Amino acid sequence: MYTYFEGRASAYEKYRPKLPDNFFRFLSDKLRLTEAEKCNRYMDIGCGTGQLTIPLSRYFNEAVGIDPAFDMVQEAKKVAKKSNCESIKWVQGYAEDISIEDYKNFNLVTIANAFHWMDQPIVISKILRLLDSQGYLVLVRSYADITSNASDWQKALNDILESWVGEERKATVGSKYEQINWVEMLNAFPFSSVLTHEIPETRIWSIEDLLGFYFTVSFCSEEKLGEYVEDYKKNVEKTLLKIHPDNKFVQKHNITLIIAKK
Repeated sequence: MYTYFEGRASAYEKYRPKLPDNFFRFLSDKLRLTEAEKCNRYMDIGCGTGQLTIPLSRYFNEAVGIDPAFDMVQEAKKVAKKSNCESIKWVQGYAEDISIEDYKNFNLVTIANAFHWMDQPIVISKILRLLDSQGYLVLVRSYADITSNASDWQKALNDILESWVGEERKATVGSKYEQINWVEMLNAFPFSSVLTHEIPETRIWSIEDLLGFYFTVSFCSEEKLGEYVEDYKKNVEKTLLKIHPDNKFVQKHNITLIIAKK
């Protein structure tokens, strides 16, 4: 099964920002997760390279990471091995195709930065059948638009993206990345509660980080830029280093969690 992310797993692992420690502290406190008294089963859907799966697996006796991209699953296995966390079951597959017969009684199901790719009503219906009677679904958005704030470097980067991939960017935002109201949608299903939480985060990017991140995004991949990729890189570097010669670009944003309890 082919996805956009085939062939990009190592870059994804390197350049997609990891979730910070305060995120895991907040979530473990909220769901009362402890390593001393582990819960039974955990599933991460759209797991990518395991950036959420691996840290959370320590709170569970069993953990499953599912992703449609073969490369992502293979990279997740490598990262898990380096982290001495080889007990996770990694599965290549689409969220919509998860077998209810094979997977039951999960205490927690997470989807981080992947829900927008899915047929959401079908996936939620399946998750409700996967969860045990007191289980949780947690949706995570941690990739706020880097250019969404009004700092000088973010405005400049936004202008660069508009000039190089503006039309492709608009088309992507208008389709796959369209943001519907997930809370309203979840409230239409039989969850006992649906709560939203915001966790503030400050990220410091370098030119390399910014270029690497955007090359993992569908509208700004190296394939999209083609023969002009080096010109694009020089444009980003020259423009942004004029603003911050120290090569440090600060982004302040919130990580959003939607926690739905069955």
